[in-house]
Amino acid sequence: MSLLLPMLTFVAVFAAVLVWNRRSQKTMQRLERHQMVVTAGAVPVQLQHIPLLGENGRISSAGQLAQRLTREEVRTKSGKLLREAGNPQSLSSYLLTRLVCTFVMMPAWAYLVLGRFGMSFFGILMAVVGGFTLFQLPVVRVKRKARKRAKAVELAMPDALDLLVVCAEGGLSLDGAMQQVAERTEGLLATEFRRLLHEVGGGMSRRDALLSLAERNQSENLKIFCSTIAQADKMGMSVATTLRTLAVTMRTRRRQAAETQARKAPIKMMPCLVMFMIPSLFIVVLGPAVLSLIQFMGDI
Repeated sequence: MSLLLPMLTFVAVFAAVLVWNRRSQKTMQRLERHQMVVTAGAVPVQLQHIPLLGENGRISSAGQLAQRLTREEVRTKSGKLLREAGNPQSLSSYLLTRLVCTFVMMPAWAYLVLGRFGMSFFGILMAVVGGFTLFQLPVVRVKRKARKRAKAVELAMPDALDLLVVCAEGGLSLDGAMQQVAERTEGLLATEFRRLLHEVGGGMSRRDALLSLAERNQSENLKIFCSTIAQADKMGMSVATTLRTLAVTMRTRRRQAAETQARKAPIKMMPCLVMFMIPSLFIVVLGPAVLSLIQFMGDI
């Protein structure tokens, strides 16, 4: 019971911050969905909504303060991490969340724990561990989303490349092959291909669009694909041959990754075997003999 109050306070405050960010995002989505369509001779209705954390390009005073208190290097890394995670929140909202966790929740946690347990070893340990955890929570959350997106792209890359090869060898251009992949497949990779095609159609060069696609995801296979296609387009190489080589390479990397995970399985199983299965086996095998020995020694 002595530890229950600090833990409940920590969970409640962190849940409130997450709900706050999520409601702000959902509010902007509803406003954009219900905006009136512009017709001939009609003046569109501009919905005014300025959230506290700053969304849709508008930065509130709290977001401006968070950006001013953050170094340029941290802002650059945070922006890159948010792009890789699919922009789950704005940069100002993310920086403000980090500042709240660092300068509000960490001192509150330390005050509650040290006030409850004093300057004992357990109190200091809980204050340090909890403070470090609170400091890293926003970063860990965004990094987890980025890894999830990268894993989804890694799983979809081999099949998408096979379809690209078939379309390119059938006579379609690279843009046409990507359009077919975007239309005939689902998932994050198809969405990224559609965005790339929109950027190219909007006037961005294909090389810049490919490099932008590579920066938006942590997938190593996608980075290899974008850099190879950009280089082949610059050198004037055959797109079909390049895609065929990439498809073989991706299949090989996927097989090697599966073999690596299979080799790691015995090492990961070792702690479970040592802590759970081997003691149970010893109890089952040696238990009757030990009981018989104890009974025999008791009869003497």
